[in-house]
Amino acid sequence: MDGGNIVSTFTARRIALGTLRSLAFAVTQRATLLSGALTVVALSDSLLWWFEWARNMHHAYLVLAALSCPVLFALRSRFWAVIASGTVLVNAWIVLPAYVPPPNRSARDSPPAFRLLTANVFYDNFRHHALLDLVRETEPDILCVQEFSAPWDSIIPELKEHLPYCSLDVPDPDAKDTWAGDRMVFSRHKARVTKNYILDDNSYFSVLKMETFLDGRWVSVMSCHTTPVNNDQCRQTSQREFVRLAQIARDEPRPLIMAGDFNQTLCAPRFRQFETGSGLITARRGEGVLTTYPIVFDWFGLPIDHILVSPDIEISRCWVGPDIGSDHRPMLIDFSLKPSTGMKTASLRNGLEKYASRMVEWQPVGGSNPCDGTENPAS
Repeated sequence: MDGGNIVSTFTARRIALGTLRSLAFAVTQRATLLSGALTVVALSDSLLWWFEWARNMHHAYLVLAALSCPVLFALRSRFWAVIASGTVLVNAWIVLPAYVPPPNRSARDSPPAFRLLTANVFYDNFRHHALLDLVRETEPDILCVQEFSAPWDSIIPELKEHLPYCSLDVPDPDAKDTWAGDRMVFSRHKARVTKNYILDDNSYFSVLKMETFLDGRWVSVMSCHTTPVNNDQCRQTSQREFVRLAQIARDEPRPLIMAGDFNQTLCAPRFRQFETGSGLITARRGEGVLTTYPIVFDWFGLPIDHILVSPDIEISRCWVGPDIGSDHRPMLIDFSLKPSTGMKTASLRNGLEKYASRMVEWQPVGGSNPCDGTENPAS
């Protein structure tokens, strides 16, 4: 090879390397800028509803910044590397507690007494037998479902072959009609009193409670589906719903499980305040983020489906189930009951009062749900 060819080859390689470096810098710089800016937005105390979803994505900002950081250091871009490092530290501070086991976590290899499955099955999902197959495979003691619309009624008899007690069989005696909304509870064990909850202005509130008999005592199980934040009115409604849920949890004298689609992630300020105010513990703590929506994403999805339990319930395992045709993945826990303390502490009451004091003032707009146009069935 003559000298001219050597120079040409060397020059071509330098150009290619320079282009690659420029591309790597452009991508990581923009990823750092995006994750850093959204982190600032998420931490801001803004009342603008469109900032709400930014507060649900701290795990995604952590991944973006963590991937960008070593590349920027390798490219010797100190300014952007420092920005990425700061973004990693801030979001890690918020996300990493999800990997710390709570006090009610038992050893993973301890034999579970009971199993609960919760699933937002999606109104337009026609893969009904996927849910049946999952019930047969996992054999839950309790099943909580959301968006269980009329077409799903056809599989109720088959579900009751495995879980014979259904919330439709034990209607709320105080209900103004037999409407059950989009959520139901099934149990393998004896069940009683079902209660439909409403907000203080009689507006739509998608929470259903059924009591089931486990290990010699009654346990309250609630299937919940809170309002998604699609506009400012929905944001205020969501705030009121979480305050009401915290109040329900505080007033419940029995062991309590709340399961369903909460439309808030583990890292969202509203959800963290709700945990404090209710005294409940999120079952996924100690297991990590466990995203459930939408199913096409993994770490960049949203962990908005939750199972929360009172401190007298011990969790041995929490995991996310397979695709059942919905836009959400189902969620499962193995749990057992601890001896009941029988008391609500003053610290729990104080937590609820502090949480309620943060609620934005909301003006009722009649007896309907302004977020989806659904008439209030209780009015």
